[in-house]
Amino acid sequence: MFVRKLSIRARAGADSLQKTPKRNHLRLFTLLTLGTGAVSGFAALVIGAFLTNVQAAAATYLHSNRSADPIQAATLFPPVPAVTKVIDVYDPPPVAAQPRPAQRAPAAAPRTHEGSSPIHSTPSSPEHDD
Repeated sequence: MFVRKLSIRARAGADSLQKTPKRNHLRLFTLLTLGTGAVSGFAALVIGAFLTNVQAAAATYLHSNRSADPIQAATLFPPVPAVTKVIDVYDPPPVAAQPRPAQRAPAAAPRTHEGSSPIHSTPSSPEHDD
């Protein structure tokens, strides 16, 4: 296979426009990107767990040297006497039944305009306002 490539390159010559094909670096890029992400994630996990353990150990060591008595709540919050009140609660009064609206009288027969004019007008009297 190597010999075939050499013979192909020798035939092309130095002045040929044909160039050797470039290698596809997609696999290398993907491997480096995902590999770097995996390594940094693993490092963050390990270092985070280590620092958490160190912090817990330091807190335990520092707090174990204290010998103070706990504070009683009564010193901060004085007792309050109980308050007794009588509260009368009444039910609201029942809702009164609303009276039904009065029924209107039936409308009168429509008036006809007795004239030669084809224009009909509506009277503006209150009895015709609906």
